[in-house]
Amino acid sequence: MNSTTSRRAGKTFARALLIVASLWILIAGCSDKPTGGINGTGKTGDLVVSTGLIIGQVDLTEMVTIDGLSVNTEDAEIVVNGESGTVEDLRTGMAVSARVNFDLQRAEVIQYQPLVAGPIESTSDNKASIGIL
Repeated sequence: MNSTTSRRAGKTFARALLIVASLWILIAGCSDKPTGGINGTGKTGDLVVSTGLIIGQVDLTEMVTIDGLSVNTEDAEIVVNGESGTVEDLRTGMAVSARVNFDLQRAEVIQYQPLVAGPIESTSDNKASIGIL
C-alpha cells in the first residue's frame, strides 16, 4: 500500500467513524430512558441539596438581607465574635458568612467576625481614617 492509498483509507475510515458517531448520538437522544439530570437519573432538582454559603454585607432595612438575598432568621444560629448572639446583635454593613437553605430562603447559621481587630493607635482629625496596631 502506498502513502496515497493509506491516506485515502484513513480519511474514509474517519468519515465512516464520524457518521456512526453522529447516528449513535441522534438515536441516543431519542431514547425513552432518562439520560439527563443527576447521574443520568432524569431527575433535575429533587436530589440537589440546596444549602450553600453566602458571604456579604448585612442590610436590616426591613428584614435580614445578606448580599441581596432576604433570609428568614427565625431558627438561625447567630454567632458574633465567636459567641452565641441574636439577630439584634447584627448591624447594617457588617460583613457576615451565612449557611442558607436557598429553596426556603432560610438562614441556618449567620456568623460575624470583624475584618479588622486590634487596638486603635490613632485617628485623623476628621475621623476619616484610623491606625490599628
